[in-house]
Amino acid sequence: MTAEYDALARLTAERYGPRSQALVFVLTEELIRLRTVLAGDPGAMVIAARVDRLRVAIQDLYRVSGFPALPSPSSRVVSESPLVIEFDRDRFEERYAAAVPVVSPRLVEVSGPLLGPLRAGVPYMFVIDDRGTLVVWNRAFRLRDLVFGRATAMAAGVRVAHPLLVPQRLMAQAAGEIVFVGEPRVCAVVANTKSGHFRPPPATRDTIRRVCSTVLELDRRDVDVFTLELPDTGDGHDRRS
Repeated sequence: MTAEYDALARLTAERYGPRSQALVFVLTEELIRLRTVLAGDPGAMVIAARVDRLRVAIQDLYRVSGFPALPSPSSRVVSESPLVIEFDRDRFEERYAAAVPVVSPRLVEVSGPLLGPLRAGVPYMFVIDDRGTLVVWNRAFRLRDLVFGRATAMAAGVRVAHPLLVPQRLMAQAAGEIVFVGEPRVCAVVANTKSGHFRPPPATRDTIRRVCSTVLELDRRDVDVFTLELPDTGDGHDRRS
């Protein structure tokens, strides 16, 4: 299987470029498949080593393949410890409130390692709210949407966005997309911080790892989080974390 992915990755890099989002997709797909294999055979050291290399390669590509963590004009940091980001209430009421009655019944608060109504191996939108609750919208996307951008998901004529997962308080410690590996019990997680509305900074990687490892009863090494990177400010300071 790894040889097939090596060949596919080479072809993808040659056709679309070594920093392309297409290559991110190929590597992410392999990571999820290997995570699934490793869940069934935790002692497979060769697979574990491959997983480690993929994690590094994918994060490096996130830094250079067009996923900037630019500030959002519609959100603001309201707490530094823990970091909490609030989406603008007026903006929410204007753009998204009409979809609340449709989206809210499909929100799942993940409180344990059993998937329940969710499925393994497919991406979902998620938010970790200001109280540390992992909230998932139970609408699965295709795996390729994890990289190339979610296909438009409409509710009541509104494009669904992360603030709709926390409509009452509009606050998040982290947000993005998540894939659960293993069922009915989750064995690993692959997530990112791609939220155009909350724009969580790279440091929220630790928040996602902490919450997922606690709620899903996982070792933090089994929670892969890929972060969007802050742009270079040109002042000599590294804004990444």
